Amino acid sequence: MFTKISDNTWHLASGLSHEVVTQHVIDGALKTIAYSDAAIFRIYDDKSDRLVPVAMTGFKNNYYDYIVGLHESISGKVFKSMQTAVLNSREEINHSFTASSSLRDEILKDNPLATSLICVPVYDQSACYGTLTMLSFSRQFVFNSLAKSLLETYSSQVALAWRNARLYDERTESLRVVEDLRNQLQAQNTLLNASVDFII
Repeated sequence: MFTKISDNTWHLASGLSHEVVTQHVIDGALKTIAYSDAAIFRIYDDKSDRLVPVAMTGFKNNYYDYIVGLHESISGKVFKSMQTAVLNSREEINHSFTASSSLRDEILKDNPLATSLICVPVYDQSACYGTLTMLSFSRQFVFNSLAKSLLETYSSQVALAWRNARLYDERTESLRVVEDLRNQLQAQNTLLNASVDFII
């Protein structure tokens, strides 16, 4: 089981930026839970206090507009509690929504409805970064304890990759700021030297 997980996470480990990591999260998740029909990777945005889809498969692009609050759906509950949720019927899924909106209704009407799902928190010791949800559209398929263990193990690797990518992005930004300051200082020195030459 864990050999399979490691096979699916080497792309995550090799990714340096959030952009690269995001590209591989869904592919690895689908390989980990091979019978899933769709997957959604949401990241928490602290400015809006909501979970934002950053990668997905199995839905139309308008699903990216489906940004959920922490009290509105199963993803929010999983994020807050940092506990995995497994829902194996459409009725359970429908009951998991605690708030309704015209945007959500429009998006869900335009996309396939899941009959079962498993949602895991993406977190490490320092923070919870978001959620990863796998969905099935077939009534013949349910997520069991093995799927739960597999996806939880995989999500821990996603969290590690996401944290490392954040550190990489912060360092890259710091280097960019230092380079900008150096260029500004160099430009100011050039102007100063030109002014001195003019006075002389």
